[in-house]
Amino acid sequence: MKTEDNIENRYKLMISFKDKILFESELDKKEINYYVENEYFGDKVRFVFLDSDHKKVDNIIINNEIVATVESNLVSDFNDQSKMVKLYLIIAFVFIAIIFLLALFFNFIMT
Repeated sequence: MKTEDNIENRYKLMISFKDKILFESELDKKEINYYVENEYFGDKVRFVFLDSDHKKVDNIIINNEIVATVESNLVSDFNDQSKMVKLYLIIAFVFIAIIFLLALFFNFIMT
């Protein structure tokens, strides 16, 4: 059942394009109202549902192992960023230590 009207309390899911047909057939079997936007986002399709169907849709996704994401603004992973900062600091420290050791070595040779 595809409906565009009467969707006030809604939420959106991004479904992988490869799972689109399976997902739509499961939604039709469960008689869940939904709307598919015609715009594609890479390899994903946006589905719009009523909030009241949230648990039914979640069960379909889990039972059929469908790849889905909640539409939201992407937030960077701070743990990954902190790991990269630590790596840069370690590389900088090693580089400075090598330069310092080379300076000591050449100073020792020259004297």
